[in-house]
Amino acid sequence: MDNTTIPFVAFTMNDETNTYQVFLVNPATTHYARVVTLTGASMTMDNDLVETSKAVKECGELLPMSALEIESGEIDDLEFRIWYHLDLYEQGIGDPVHSWFSLPGVF
Repeated sequence: MDNTTIPFVAFTMNDETNTYQVFLVNPATTHYARVVTLTGASMTMDNDLVETSKAVKECGELLPMSALEIESGEIDDLEFRIWYHLDLYEQGIGDPVHSWFSLPGVF
């Protein structure tokens, strides 16, 4: 992996269509042949924790100097704190790079 720059997340919202998108951006020359996400969500309601089911998704490859959409949905979904666990499989290397992030659920 090119250690000078690492993939990062970009988030966009479109108020006109009431939608959002989450992208994984690769600013480096590293080629990730496979990106896999495990996603879930949670929120508190009346002092109880409410969790959604979890989903595994094959997102495809993340080419050098490119972006890959890993999620999209309606803005109303952001009432939940949505979390993502990522496995990034670099071209020619067997063990994935693990990463995670979450959307805060502030709406």
